[in-house]
Amino acid sequence: MISLKVKNKKLKKVGRFFKKLPLILGERAFLTCLILFFIAMVLGAFVFYKYCFLVEKKEPKFTQTLLYLDDKKLQAIIKAWQDRQAKFDAANSKQYLNPFMLK
Repeated sequence: MISLKVKNKKLKKVGRFFKKLPLILGERAFLTCLILFFIAMVLGAFVFYKYCFLVEKKEPKFTQTLLYLDDKKLQAIIKAWQDRQAKFDAANSKQYLNPFMLK
């Protein structure tokens, strides 16, 4: 029972702190901006190091695997492309009247 009271008091203190936090940060706006800028710089440097320098140091491992194409699926894809091309070509053949020309 005593530990529950202690935890409840600690939670209330933490809750009061987080309620006052925007006021505290607003009063020290310049310092807050500097701290956030520094944190952003550190995170940016970490991401840059991870994706630029570590990529150059590590050699990727290549595995040799043979590609097998299913002939039936390949023919179905080629037929679908040909059908689309035929529809596209058919749409281009229709002549529309020019609404800006006088009759």
